[in-house]
Amino acid sequence: MSYSWNTFDEVVRHVLQTLRPARVLDIGAGQGKYGKMTREAHPGVAQLTAVECDTTLNAGLAAAGYTEVLNITAQQLLDRPDRHYDLVILGDVIEHMKHSDGQDLLEFLNYRCSYLLIITPECMPMSDANFYVGHNSLWTPRAMQWHDLWAHQRCRIMHFYLLRGYLDFEAVPLADVVNSINAQGFMLKLNDSDAREAATPCQLGITDQRISDPIAGESGNYAIYRPR
Repeated sequence: MSYSWNTFDEVVRHVLQTLRPARVLDIGAGQGKYGKMTREAHPGVAQLTAVECDTTLNAGLAAAGYTEVLNITAQQLLDRPDRHYDLVILGDVIEHMKHSDGQDLLEFLNYRCSYLLIITPECMPMSDANFYVGHNSLWTPRAMQWHDLWAHQRCRIMHFYLLRGYLDFEAVPLADVVNSINAQGFMLKLNDSDAREAATPCQLGITDQRISDPIAGESGNYAIYRPR
């Protein structure tokens, strides 16, 4: 479960540089790829927490720059409802969960973070005697319709999502993050070594389903109840 595709690495680095999060949670940290990336892209990060069940990886995660390693399952985060984060990363991990567990986790985290970054594959069968080593749930854009403000990009069978959480009205708006990413001209490939694969231009699209109400006496102005 420690392998992570590099399809969206440039995009993730740009998100880190744009948001400059002080508190980052990396779920299913594995070998510490996203911790290292966070330290490189945003050296000023104050709190970098890894969730990783495999205790044999602890020393490597500490060396990668994590300030805290929690040897718990992702579902056990629900036992820590007082913790808040600027950015939560789920890189190649949510597909290993039961869909119901993943849904519960995302809704829980949506109330406790400013941004949720998810990278997950589609059409990639993987089975093992250990349930959580296999792929067990599918996270296409249809599965994200419960959320009201999110961005998405697909490259072949890989999906990238950036969900705007309910915390911090002062954080960089999602539209600004997306516009900045789209202006970079990133070209995405599933497999860099495959010369036959045409690169996919990175142009994230935003789904905006926020509730709003007109403001009395202010024509054209609306009250929106969550961060942009």
